[in-house]
Amino acid sequence: MNVTIERIARVSLTRDEWSLYDIKGSDAAAAGLNAAAELVIESSSNADEAIRLFAPMLSKWSDFGASDTEPYWVAVDLFNHVFGAKI
Repeated sequence: MNVTIERIARVSLTRDEWSLYDIKGSDAAAAGLNAAAELVIESSSNADEAIRLFAPMLSKWSDFGASDTEPYWVAVDLFNHVFGAKI
């Protein structure tokens, strides 16, 4: 028997939920972070791996505040929620 299990993620956090700057283009940055988070969730096996893979996306959108600590912790919380929080 062949069994395939796929994780399908849909992330739709807003600019405010990501704690991005309120400037032109930040909604697109939030959409980019959401798309990246979905791919990372679908391809990672745990929260540590997910944040490691996701970290470059925070740098990519740094002009919109994504490299600040708040968006990083939003991502950590998101991935811990998906994969189970660390004890």
